[in-house]
Amino acid sequence: MEEVGSAEASIEVDRDQLAEAFRLLKRHARPKRTTVTVLSREGEDLVVQSGGVETRARMLGRWEGEARVRGVMLFDAVKGFALERDAKIRVENGRLVFETFSMPCDWERNTAPRVLIPIGASLLDILRLAERFTDEELERNGVLDTVRDARRKRTRLIRAGARELQLLQVSEDDLVALVDQKLRVEE
Repeated sequence: MEEVGSAEASIEVDRDQLAEAFRLLKRHARPKRTTVTVLSREGEDLVVQSGGVETRARMLGRWEGEARVRGVMLFDAVKGFALERDAKIRVENGRLVFETFSMPCDWERNTAPRVLIPIGASLLDILRLAERFTDEELERNGVLDTVRDARRKRTRLIRAGARELQLLQVSEDDLVALVDQKLRVEE
């Protein structure tokens, strides 16, 4: 693995594993313009996390932190390259460089706790993330929009439930307390 200029991180990733990782992410995470994709290292794997979904690809090189990229540009870059060999990825001067394509990224050596949303997570599972992690941690992991959507849905459901239960004198506050109690109970 050759060092490239002033790169903060420089790796080679198995092309087949990388292509499969992004294919799975695109299908399960459904990235949008506001999605944050996080690239980090765990053991000998490059971990790619987007929308609370995580995939891995075997890597070789130096990657001691997290690169965060917004939007779907990275997905388009991976799809656009027909790799005949392992992919070269590096972080240099605030940019994530994938082969010959680069995009802005935030590089940070200190990493936040990992936040993952299981496939098929319930509304309660997603709301529990807001109880365990700060909005900053959720944002750094690319799941804050998902949690905000869950909070809005919770509010809509509570309001609708209170309207339906009005004759039984059940208020929005009663339902908020019930849902909050349910959130504290792990299933």
